[in-house]
Amino acid sequence: MKVRVRNIKNILYVSVFIMAGFFSMSLQAADCGEPPEFVYKLPDGSGASAEDMQDARDRLMGYSEKVDGFITCMDQRGTLLKTYMTKEQQDRWEDDLNALHNQRRDYQLAFNEVIRTFRRAQKVG
Repeated sequence: MKVRVRNIKNILYVSVFIMAGFFSMSLQAADCGEPPEFVYKLPDGSGASAEDMQDARDRLMGYSEKVDGFITCMDQRGTLLKTYMTKEQQDRWEDDLNALHNQRRDYQLAFNEVIRTFRRAQKVG
């Protein structure tokens, strides 16, 4: 009976050790912070000034750099954590990063359309 209790204690100690390691890696993953958000409204290209367009471009470029940094950080953290994740968790991890990348691309494409509208308005005016 003592052997069985001893084995159970060993299993518990190992489990606690593994969970502590996983928890510390989870805290490291938290260093990436929250995903960046683009909280600005793109200007209306037909009535925007050149300064408005430059300001929007600068904000979008800053947002894009933050997204790149966040994705890079999460990729680095993922190499540590993915071995402890289920397949579903790994898929969700990738889906979340892909959604952030796609959202950035959508903002960039929308701004490209704003630029086209701005240039057309400049030719007419």
